[in-house]
Amino acid sequence: MVKGLLLVNALAILVVMSTAFVAAKNRKRLDTVDIAWVLSFVVAASIVAGYEFTWRTVTIAVLVDVWAIRLSNHLLERAKTRKEDPRYTAIAKKWKGDYWLNAYMRIFLMQALLAWLVALPIVLAAGKGNHLSALFILLGILVWLKGFLIETIADRQLATFLKTNKGIMQTGLWLYSRHPNYYGEIVQWLGIALIACGAHNGWLGFIGPLILIVTIIFISGIPPIEKAKANDLEYQKYKRRTSPLIPWFPKQ
Repeated sequence: MVKGLLLVNALAILVVMSTAFVAAKNRKRLDTVDIAWVLSFVVAASIVAGYEFTWRTVTIAVLVDVWAIRLSNHLLERAKTRKEDPRYTAIAKKWKGDYWLNAYMRIFLMQALLAWLVALPIVLAAGKGNHLSALFILLGILVWLKGFLIETIADRQLATFLKTNKGIMQTGLWLYSRHPNYYGEIVQWLGIALIACGAHNGWLGFIGPLILIVTIIFISGIPPIEKAKANDLEYQKYKRRTSPLIPWFPKQ
């Protein structure tokens, strides 16, 4: 069952990302992939819950849907106020050869692979349950809720700040972390992985959040943002006193 779902999800996510690539080419905006990223998990969770209808799979599908609705609305609202995401602009500057072939191979297919890997706990939750399944569902929901609230509040605080300011956000959750939204995202996926622990070999689902953590910290999350602000003196002061990810009291 799990092996079959891994294959089905791989194909489904590939279709989502390929369709998004066509839309991105028409819109001439690479950040279309962000919406496709969100949709990939909705599709994956829906497929798993449809194949194996259990408390674990349905709970995960509901949590993923709530996450997706909130995040996609945020991304669409943000897209209205700015042009192409500067992260993708910086990445595209390094490309040689056909622009859109590079976009498909380096961004859309890579995001498809990452989404498939991060979605591992969604699939593993479909395995045979164990006697602690209910406990893991409860713990997972509580952890997920913490992450959801942190990411939602952080995104809202930043959006409100940027409407009237051009400086560095240093209040609210952003006083304790330079990237509280990413922290909230990670915590939500740790919650999903906890729910998967209620199934046989479900603990392997933590591979998904681990890959997400590595991606955010070392590849396409934090590094491009901080590199873009390398010459911003105000940001460098903020950076020296503020935790990069996990919220903590600022240095004096």
